[in-house]
Amino acid sequence: MDGTVLGQLYKVNDGKSGKLRKAQYKYFQEECGIELGKNWIIEKMNKQKAHLETLFKRRKKDLKPIFILNSYINKLKGIKGDSEEIKEQIRGVEGIASKIYYSEISKLLDEKWKFKVREHKKAVTPYNITLNYLYGILYRKIKSIILANGFDSTIGIIHVEGREKLPLLYDFIEKYRYLGFESVFEILNKNMLNEKDFEENVLSITGRKVVSKYLNEKLKEIKTYKNKRYSIEKLIEIDIKDIKKLILEE
Repeated sequence: MDGTVLGQLYKVNDGKSGKLRKAQYKYFQEECGIELGKNWIIEKMNKQKAHLETLFKRRKKDLKPIFILNSYINKLKGIKGDSEEIKEQIRGVEGIASKIYYSEISKLLDEKWKFKVREHKKAVTPYNITLNYLYGILYRKIKSIILANGFDSTIGIIHVEGREKLPLLYDFIEKYRYLGFESVFEILNKNMLNEKDFEENVLSITGRKVVSKYLNEKLKEIKTYKNKRYSIEKLIEIDIKDIKKLILEE
């Protein structure tokens, strides 16, 4: 009920996994791989822009931040290459754009839910505590799909590799982060949680149930893809399989 995973099983003796991982290591280091990872970030930024635009128009706000975000999207599109410097440029542009998005989102929330910065670890504000918890659930779901399809989640594209890091997960999840930031805004904006749910900077058990239920319902929403209708969760699986096919064909 609260999104906690008690255990997961993955097939580890699939002969195709070795072929895929070898292709993955090569593809992700080439310019085509960098473009793939960059496009996932652009998809996220477009979702952020669309989210703000919807909220601004509904509240008749100045659209200037939308144009600024769009300029960073265009800047990101223009970055080409396969070096570490290129990856750093991509991360830099994405970081600036995210700060703009979260700054504007805070302004749109009720006073009790406002926050100064996006806190990734040791969050103390309700918005960040809720978003981090929700992303934790989403991470586990998407990680299981990535591993079940034979990918090495420790080898990514844009995000930095390192001990206990899963850069492929952090790269791929970018295009689905909208499930988090759109959900958290709605949950807080509709006061589905209250201030008592955040005592000692931890989301209460009741709060966890509210958040996990909301996300699970979001994942069940139906979208059209190639003239067929699928749940968002199923589309994530299809997306991973499409990337697998792309890499192996290359």
